[in-house]
Amino acid sequence: MRIIYNQPHSGESDDTEGHIERALKELGHEVVRDGEGDIYLFHKHFNPPKEFTGKIVCWYFDKIWNQRIAWFHKIYPKVDYFFMTDGTWARNYKKCIVLRQGIGDPTPGEYEDRNIDVAFVGLPYGERQELTDFLEKTYKKRFKIYSHQFNRNLNNICTSIPIFVAPKFPSDNSYWSNRVYLLVGSGAFLVHPYLQELYEEWGDNLVYYKTLDELKEKVDYYLANPKERERQRKKSYKYCVKNFTYKKRVEKLIEHVKTSK
Repeated sequence: MRIIYNQPHSGESDDTEGHIERALKELGHEVVRDGEGDIYLFHKHFNPPKEFTGKIVCWYFDKIWNQRIAWFHKIYPKVDYFFMTDGTWARNYKKCIVLRQGIGDPTPGEYEDRNIDVAFVGLPYGERQELTDFLEKTYKKRFKIYSHQFNRNLNNICTSIPIFVAPKFPSDNSYWSNRVYLLVGSGAFLVHPYLQELYEEWGDNLVYYKTLDELKEKVDYYLANPKERERQRKKSYKYCVKNFTYKKRVEKLIEHVKTSK
């Protein structure tokens, strides 16, 4: 298929758009920036070629809330298919299909002695602050927040710190961020909030918590049992790499567009 993918990207190791473009090409599709084609694929910036006659497809990665609601209602009537990671929102709209994110080609990091046991990757805004305050109070200098970490730097962090903790906010049972794929696929041992559909996707290939007390129990257990932690980390990593690459996600997207009326 000829796919118009007018999406700039840096080509870095965790650049989502770069992974998607490479996946499309590996699957045998022609990827161009303009002109006529079978599919016009975009994420946020809707600007198809004039009089485009192919299928218009959006693949949106974030939770639909706040100002994004108005954007969604503006874009939704203009597309043929609206793939999204927000399963809660998708169930209310006929053209919406749940398609999670994933990982590109795994890039092992290098171990660096950081003297940190527990880490949080991301921005501690809103209800996340309760989690990071709890971890800081519990583990003191052994806990650290890493914000704005990408590419090789993120890979090194994931390789070097024993345990990473994901926040509940703003997830729900049908929506979660790409953090789970990105961190686990980079080699991290991750403890994630229990979410119904996340569990259906991962099963016991991931470690979960429901309360802060349970989180502490899990973190303390795996810190005290490094062999068990390493066994689980490898299990999570292998499952992620086998099932959640962008190549597999893109394959599902294309197959749905080709076979649906």
